Amino acid sequence: MPQEESTRPTDEEALLTVKEFAATLRMGESTVRGLIKEGKIEVVHVGRLIRIKQSVLQTILERRETQP
Repeated sequence: MPQEESTRPTDEEALLTVKEFAATLRMGESTVRGLIKEGKIEVVHVGRLIRIKQSVLQTILERRETQP
């Protein structure tokens, strides 16, 4: 019997909750929600849920590393 390959498309990206995103950046959830409201953090709406792409987090982390 052949092994099943992953059904997850390779272009699908991990989505983070506001809580996960905030914890990774050591920020408060309300701060992250404020940045979302200001349009500074791009989000994905899944029904009524708010999710943030992993690539958005990576971009922010890379910017932090390059800032003096």
